[in-house]
Amino acid sequence: MAITFSDLTLRQTLGLGVCAVIALAVVGAYNINKQPTPAPMQTYDDAAAAINKHDYVAALRVLRPLADRGSPKAQELLGVMYLRGWGVPQNDVEAISWFRRAANQRAAGGEIWMGLMYRDGTGVQQDYVTAYMWLTLAAESNEPADVPGHYTPAQSAAMSRDDMARYYMTPVQIEAAQKLAKEWKPSPQAAALPSSR
Repeated sequence: MAITFSDLTLRQTLGLGVCAVIALAVVGAYNINKQPTPAPMQTYDDAAAAINKHDYVAALRVLRPLADRGSPKAQELLGVMYLRGWGVPQNDVEAISWFRRAANQRAAGGEIWMGLMYRDGTGVQQDYVTAYMWLTLAAESNEPADVPGHYTPAQSAAMSRDDMARYYMTPVQIEAAQKLAKEWKPSPQAAALPSSR
């Protein structure tokens, strides 16, 4: 025998209503906490895509562990974030620290940034000789262009180096910088130093 709504007393109806509300609240609270979350970003490319969307918090969440583990591309991009103040306080000294870690692994991007920072005196004392050295090291790179049809890192570094030498350096400074570049040795242990945060 089926029970219909009209067969229930007011007390039973209210009781069922309260039970239904409680059940919906429990299920709703469970679903709020258990909503599917997107797969966590794990790669440099995911972080770069987040930066392109101006989602700096998401990019930082991926880049920091990658950079701490020694990824030169992540170190370079983290340096750019500090240089530009994207999702972190703008800090030239912190930026150059990350660029140096990438450069110590012979990553052309890190070497270029080191050259530009020394050329411009950003986060370091301006020093054309050291800038020339870093740009020369980057000019030896065989890394491809980031975008087809654009300059390779080596081409960009050589153009920046040659323009700086042409307008700001003496032949003696150029010779000293070339000597430094020939003698320079990477310091791999400096590449994977954990961040200070």
